[in-house]
Amino acid sequence: MQASEAIGALHFFNQLQLTLMESESLYEKSLSLCEAFGTYLTTYDAAYLALAQNQKAWLWTADRRFFYTVSPIFNEIKLV
Repeated sequence: MQASEAIGALHFFNQLQLTLMESESLYEKSLSLCEAFGTYLTTYDAAYLALAQNQKAWLWTADRRFFYTVSPIFNEIKLV
């Protein structure tokens, strides 16, 4: 990607008006989930799962392994 393209992408991203969710409790919950599931859950997936739990939101995924790993404890996960 050229620098001008990166700058354009950054401007586009900034206009999306996304709400960033960041808190100590989300970090701690993510790490707890990683510890609970061991090698079956990545840190990346644990962060999304912790956020969904925190927000009481559905979590949609196309990752079958992730879905089947966490669906027994998190009913709000949905497989695309």
